[in-house]
Amino acid sequence: MPGLGIESPWVIPPKEAHVSDEVFSPDGAFKVEFNSHEVRMSHWIDNPRVTFRDELLLDLWVPAASDWDAKATFDAPGTVTLHLRKYPGTAPDFAIRIDAETRTWKTLRGQCPEQMKRWLGKHLRES
Repeated sequence: MPGLGIESPWVIPPKEAHVSDEVFSPDGAFKVEFNSHEVRMSHWIDNPRVTFRDELLLDLWVPAASDWDAKATFDAPGTVTLHLRKYPGTAPDFAIRIDAETRTWKTLRGQCPEQMKRWLGKHLRES
């Protein structure tokens, strides 16, 4: 994000997501939990589950989504950006931003696959 360096209080460095099973936005409103599992020798996938004030917004802990890896950044209050890629790298990675106040999501980089759009559409609208 332009103007947001890693030193910004709204950015969680990606490596921290691997250290913890859950990360919180600086204001505590967002929680991104990671279901980490090893797919082969020392290669881990972190499936995200995103909640905002205890309301579920995205759940990729379902078996059909177990091959989606994510990192989370908090760019501004009320938003979370997910940087997603599908294991084993058969599709290009992409990034989406979820806006909790409007219950919407939009693609920031790359192309969001139709399967992911269906999961996002369970709780959010595309903006």
